[in-house]
Amino acid sequence: MQGKSCAGYSPGKGNPSAGTGTGLKVLYQSIDLFNHKNKEKILFHILRSDEEGLGGTKVSVYIPDNYTFE
Repeated sequence: MQGKSCAGYSPGKGNPSAGTGTGLKVLYQSIDLFNHKNKEKILFHILRSDEEGLGGTKVSVYIPDNYTFE
Protein backbone atom coordinates (compact mmCIF):
# COMPACT_ATOMS: atom_id res chain seq x y z
CA MET A 1 0.00 0.00 0.00
CA GLN A 2 2.89 2.28 -0.70
CA GLY A 3 2.09 5.90 -1.51
CA LYS A 4 -1.53 5.60 -0.46
CA SER A 5 -2.86 6.92 2.85
CA CYS A 6 -5.50 5.14 4.92
CA ALA A 7 -7.81 6.96 7.29
CA GLY A 8 -7.47 4.43 10.12
CA TYR A 9 -9.89 4.09 13.00
CA SER A 10 -11.85 7.28 13.65
CA PRO A 11 -14.92 6.72 15.86
CA GLY A 12 -17.72 9.13 15.05
CA LYS A 13 -16.28 10.04 11.64
CA GLY A 14 -16.79 8.66 8.18
CA ASN A 15 -19.70 6.83 6.66
CA PRO A 16 -22.35 6.19 9.36
CA SER A 17 -23.85 3.30 7.33
CA ALA A 18 -20.51 1.44 7.43
CA GLY A 19 -21.24 0.08 10.92
CA THR A 20 -23.08 0.65 14.17
CA GLY A 21 -20.23 0.12 16.64
CA THR A 22 -22.15 -2.77 18.18
CA GLY A 23 -19.28 -5.22 17.66
CA LEU A 24 -16.86 -3.11 19.70
CA LYS A 25 -19.47 -2.55 22.42
CA VAL A 26 -20.02 -6.31 22.74
CA LEU A 27 -16.25 -6.92 22.78
CA TYR A 28 -15.66 -4.37 25.56
CA GLN A 29 -18.61 -5.71 27.60
CA SER A 30 -17.36 -9.30 27.25
CA ILE A 31 -13.84 -8.35 28.33
CA ASP A 32 -15.29 -6.47 31.31
CA LEU A 33 -17.32 -9.52 32.40
CA PHE A 34 -14.30 -11.83 32.16
CA ASN A 35 -12.08 -9.31 33.95
CA HIS A 36 -14.42 -9.32 36.97
CA LYS A 37 -13.57 -13.00 37.46
CA ASN A 38 -9.77 -12.70 37.14
CA LYS A 39 -7.09 -11.03 39.21
CA GLU A 40 -5.01 -10.11 36.15
CA LYS A 41 -6.94 -8.29 33.44
CA ILE A 42 -7.23 -8.49 29.66
CA LEU A 43 -5.96 -5.26 28.15
CA PHE A 44 -7.42 -4.18 24.80
CA HIS A 45 -6.52 -0.95 23.01
CA ILE A 46 -7.40 0.48 19.61
CA LEU A 47 -5.26 3.39 18.51
CA ARG A 48 -5.06 5.44 15.39
CA SER A 49 -1.63 4.85 13.91
CA ASP A 50 0.22 6.99 11.42
CA GLU A 51 3.51 5.14 11.26
CA GLU A 52 5.53 6.07 8.18
CA GLY A 53 2.78 8.48 7.12
CA LEU A 54 0.55 5.68 5.81
CA GLY A 55 -2.27 6.02 8.32
CA GLY A 56 -4.06 2.99 9.71
CA THR A 57 -5.02 1.44 13.02
CA LYS A 58 -3.04 -0.38 15.70
CA VAL A 59 -4.83 -2.93 17.89
CA SER A 60 -3.16 -4.50 20.90
CA VAL A 61 -4.53 -7.29 23.10
CA TYR A 62 -2.86 -8.63 26.23
CA ILE A 63 -4.23 -11.85 27.77
CA PRO A 64 -2.37 -13.11 30.87
CA ASP A 65 -1.06 -16.71 30.84
CA ASN A 66 -3.20 -17.80 33.79
CA TYR A 67 -6.43 -16.14 32.59
CA THR A 68 -9.64 -18.22 32.82
CA PHE A 69 -12.79 -17.87 30.72
CA GLU A 70 -15.10 -19.83 33.02
